[in-house]
Amino acid sequence: MFGIKRSTKVLGLVAVMALVGAALIAPAAAPAKALTFSASAPMGIKGGGSIVGKATGSIGNTSFKKVAVTGTAVPPKMTAVFNLAGGKIIASTKDGHVKKGVLYGTFKLSGTGKYKNIRGGGNLSASLTTFVFKWNGKASL
Repeated sequence: MFGIKRSTKVLGLVAVMALVGAALIAPAAAPAKALTFSASAPMGIKGGGSIVGKATGSIGNTSFKKVAVTGTAVPPKMTAVFNLAGGKIIASTKDGHVKKGVLYGTFKLSGTGKYKNIRGGGNLSASLTTFVFKWNGKASL
């Protein structure tokens, strides 16, 4: 009988410790914060579909101005790399198509450095007369 009471107390103590441990770890596994992503950039087109420009936009509450953007635009595949302080945000498009002088597509986000955990996507449009590219979508970090 002495052994049964002791093992019940030990099991109870182990259960309490497990709950306390889970409560301490849970805040570290918080869900990613939902953000909006938007950018606009007049782009220059070089040989081989290379694009270069300066973007203005925002990711959540953080705005950026005149950020260097490089990439390629050979529909249906396009890639734009935003060189931000602390890392890069990459917008990749696999379904680019032209309709009435405008390039359209959907993009997915990835990143490096400070933005390595960014995920999300949205819509891309680019006027083929002004070469102004616009990205609008949602992201999480």
